[in-house]
Amino acid sequence: MSELAVRFPEDILKTVHRTADEFAADVRLASAVEWYRRGLVSQGRGARDLDLTSFAAETIVHSEVVRES
Repeated sequence: MSELAVRFPEDILKTVHRTADEFAADVRLASAVEWYRRGLVSQGRGARDLDLTSFAAETIVHSEVVRES
């Protein structure tokens, strides 16, 4: 798997009350959900990239879509 370095404000972890690992997982999840929403990746691809089952991915995608409404 490739690694990507992304810069964020120094205080972001305190602001969102997350560890660096939790924040990285949140960013990966948010990216997969957004790419799925845009039709760039399938649900299965997003799940595979996040090591999730398809059921878990579907649940997450639906919860994210509901939040948008």
